[in-house]
Amino acid sequence: MKSANSLYNVLKSLPQDSNLQLAYHRYFNIKTAEKRFPYNASLELSPICNFDCQMCYVRMTADEVNNSGHSLLRFEDWKYFIDGLCELGTENFSLSGGECMLHPDFIRIYEYIYDLGKFVSLITNCSCLNDKIFNMFLKRPPSAIYVTIYGGSEETYDIFCKNRKAYHNVVNNIDRLLEAKLHIHLLCTLGNGNISDKQKIEEFADERGLKVDFAANLMSYGKCDNKKLEIAQLDLFKVFHYDDNFYNNYIFPKMDHIEIRKKGLVCSATKNRCSISWRGTMRPCVTFEPFNLNPRIHGGIKKCWETIVEWGDNVPLLEECQTCLFRFQCTQCIAMHYNDTHEFGKPSPRLCFKIQHPEEAAKLQAEYDRRQAEKAKSAEKNNKTETTPDQGVVS
Repeated sequence: MKSANSLYNVLKSLPQDSNLQLAYHRYFNIKTAEKRFPYNASLELSPICNFDCQMCYVRMTADEVNNSGHSLLRFEDWKYFIDGLCELGTENFSLSGGECMLHPDFIRIYEYIYDLGKFVSLITNCSCLNDKIFNMFLKRPPSAIYVTIYGGSEETYDIFCKNRKAYHNVVNNIDRLLEAKLHIHLLCTLGNGNISDKQKIEEFADERGLKVDFAANLMSYGKCDNKKLEIAQLDLFKVFHYDDNFYNNYIFPKMDHIEIRKKGLVCSATKNRCSISWRGTMRPCVTFEPFNLNPRIHGGIKKCWETIVEWGDNVPLLEECQTCLFRFQCTQCIAMHYNDTHEFGKPSPRLCFKIQHPEEAAKLQAEYDRRQAEKAKSAEKNNKTETTPDQGVVS
């Protein structure tokens, strides 16, 4: 019998129009997570960005960087991390920021990774694409370009990103990359400042045959004021229109199959993924600011990876959230909750459906309890029927 994680079953599970590269990545993501080595690594090249998005948890100005006590890592610094990660088996590198294309050594870093025979992707707002970078992409195409798009008009970019002029530049650059047949995937963080453009963004993507992933849970990162986030944060229940079908087909059935775990990250972080911050520290993922190790101080890249793997296996999980009826509507990301509460295992009120929607939660809980009582009654009745002895036939 073939293993559920065999290449055969991975290929069989993919949609018919999937390409072999997707199958390759999915299969090796499964296997490397089992083997516990950093197959994927995110390099946060710089926190500097030409946008000033209202909810951003990363952005710094050049002056803020200069006054932070740190300076941007240059090519030789990044080469140290890239070489060390490659020795551990890293095959996929993702470049991010801030805006990664603004890093002074972006082209050198990108070309170095590509010429090592590795996959390189990037996350970009796509407003800083110049001819030199574009021509490099033609010769050394990225495995994927994840473009963050924030609206469908200059007005929305002005409100949400404080960069009105960027909108048309972003659109033109996306079309330019598509014309060159480069692989693009759209990402969109939704907030109160751009939710009105959600349909426009979807239409923009459809017109170009692109997929767009929406995210709406904003992160504090220990940097943003929670009051500021509460203003920017969408009411997810109202935005995504959860209806009876959502609960009947998705929520209620899954409550019967709960596996409680007290510790250990359930995402890919520390299983086959890590991140290097712009300050030169290794951490489980790009959002987990509290846990950082400097390889130059803490025994090298291999030692730091082993340390974060051990930490990832022992970090306390949100136990009360695992048995909550609404856990599929709230994010289970340990980093997001910790960044709000500064305490492991404690859920953030800002991210809790029961706290944000107490009346709706009470109604749904009552409906779920009613269904459970009916199931128990039906099971008891069936059990009695099965155990009643056959009376036989009287002649």
